Amino acid sequence: MDKIKALQKLLEGTATEEEIGQLKQLLASGEISVGGNVNDSVIISGDGNNVQIFQLTPEALNRLDARPMLGNLDRDLTNEEIASGLRRLERFLPHRAPVLQVSFQEQARRVRSTLKTTAKTISEQSRRERAEALAVINGLCMEALDISFNTLCVGEEPPKYDGRSPFRGLESFRPEDSEFFFGREALTKKLVGKINAHSFLAVLGAS
Repeated sequence: MDKIKALQKLLEGTATEEEIGQLKQLLASGEISVGGNVNDSVIISGDGNNVQIFQLTPEALNRLDARPMLGNLDRDLTNEEIASGLRRLERFLPHRAPVLQVSFQEQARRVRSTLKTTAKTISEQSRRERAEALAVINGLCMEALDISFNTLCVGEEPPKYDGRSPFRGLESFRPEDSEFFFGREALTKKLVGKINAHSFLAVLGAS
C-alpha cells in the first residue's frame, strides 16, 4: 500500500475500508502518528528530512478511530502543560518502557526548544517541527502508558502498572505465581488423579 496516497484519499473522503484498516495498523505500529487536538489535528508520516504533515479533518480523525489518541482535548496545549507532560513522561519511561527513552529524549529536545517563545511569535518552521515532535511523543506515550500525551499534560494519571513478568522462563511456577498460571485445571486434576494412583508419573511435552 502507498501510505501517502492512502492518506490523501482519507483526507478526500475516498479511502476504502481496506485502506482505512491499513492506516489504522500503521497508526498502531507508530509508522504514522497523530497530534494536536480533536478540532485541529495533524497526522505525521516519515521522519528526519522526509516528513510529511497532513492536516486532518474531524471526519478523517473519526474514520481512523483516532480521537482517543488525542485525549478528546478540544484546544491546543499551553507551553506550561507541554512542559509538565514532558517531565511526567520522562519519569514514567524508565520503569514502563525504557527502550523508548532514546526516541523520547530526541523528540523532547525538539519540543522544549520551542517552549521559550509564545505561539504568536514562533516561526512556521518551528511550529511544524513542534507538531511533528508532539505527534511522535503522543505515539510513544500511548505505547508506554496507554493514555494520550494530551491527557498526561492536563494532569490525568495513566492506568496502574504491574512490572512483574508473567513469564518465569526455566523457573517453576510456585503457589504464589498462581495468578500467572491458569487454564489447565482439567489437566491438572487428571495428573493429580494419576499421581495418587501411581507413585511415579512422567510428564513429557514441548514446553
